[in-house]
Amino acid sequence: HYFFLSVFTWSLCEGVLIYNLLVKVFGANKKKWIYIYTALGWGLPIPAVVVSVAIRHEVYFRRASFVASDPFYEYIHACWLPPHLGVIWAFIGPMILIVVVNAVLLFLSMASLAKNQCRKKANFKKGDSSNMKAIGKQLLKTIIILLPLFCFTWVIGLFAVAPGQAGQVFAVLFIVANSLQGFFIFVLHVLRHEKVWGKIKAWCKCDKATVFTRSTGKG
Repeated sequence: HYFFLSVFTWSLCEGVLIYNLLVKVFGANKKKWIYIYTALGWGLPIPAVVVSVAIRHEVYFRRASFVASDPFYEYIHACWLPPHLGVIWAFIGPMILIVVVNAVLLFLSMASLAKNQCRKKANFKKGDSSNMKAIGKQLLKTIIILLPLFCFTWVIGLFAVAPGQAGQVFAVLFIVANSLQGFFIFVLHVLRHEKVWGKIKAWCKCDKATVFTRSTGKG
């Protein structure tokens, strides 16, 4: 419960960081923010978990005490937070709140980015559709890149509780999207990062130079 919530609180830190970089700009990289992000990322989940454990401690520590005759027995042994005991809201509540806050931060960040792009284009005119399309494409690309970081894939999971076949479809989509979240983050924020490729190229050049030096030295 704690570590799942930590995923969302750290995504909130990512949202605040991006907002500071794109909107606030000045002071976004100050050392004090490291301590703030650390406190938010690891500290915010604690109250929700503590309250949940205090109210429903048997769900966490006494699962074996539930017998087959108990209501929702199957859910208790199949789910890490049984939905029919109300404990699940100790996870869903903070999740929804953080996703909404991230959505607001993303909107404000993209609005600020759009304004900056419009100012940078010296030949920008009100009726110039080509510039508008270029800005729109860049904003769309940025939003797609940020979606995995902001945990928006979890929103699909909220629709998985829908009754019937619709719920099953959303459940499959949620499993696929959420299981690939780490892969998307790796591709979009590591493999596509210029600094990463710069380091790799520099390492390859150094490695080749070392091999060449050794081979010439032996000769």
